[in-house]
Amino acid sequence: MSALFRILIPLLLFAISYSSCTDIEDNINTDSIIGEWQHTQRVFSAGGDLIVEDVIGGEVYRIDGDGTFTYIFEEEFTGTWEVTTDDVLSFSFEVVVEGHISDFTFEVDGDDLILKPAFVFCTEECFNKYERR
Repeated sequence: MSALFRILIPLLLFAISYSSCTDIEDNINTDSIIGEWQHTQRVFSAGGDLIVEDVIGGEVYRIDGDGTFTYIFEEEFTGTWEVTTDDVLSFSFEVVVEGHISDFTFEVDGDDLILKPAFVFCTEECFNKYERR
């Protein structure tokens, strides 16, 4: 009987711990980023104070609920998007868009979408603000 318990107890513990876990994507509200977002502000620092620049006629991301997006700036580019398990918003373009960052940490605050490069890119703070259209 003790050999049976040595097998069953670890299996039971594994089953309990596994069933209590939830998929991280279930905890991320991806619905909040669905919509059309226009770039309106660029914020960065080159080692000093934050510099805030308003952007007129900035690019637009149209993020659809089916996992596709359209990026509009002078031309239209399409692709797919996902929120990874480490909360990174990742855009995969169908064609290479040179010089374009495609992985961001993000925050939605009402009608504002803040995108920060997910990887070290800036000397200090930097992000782009998009407003829902």
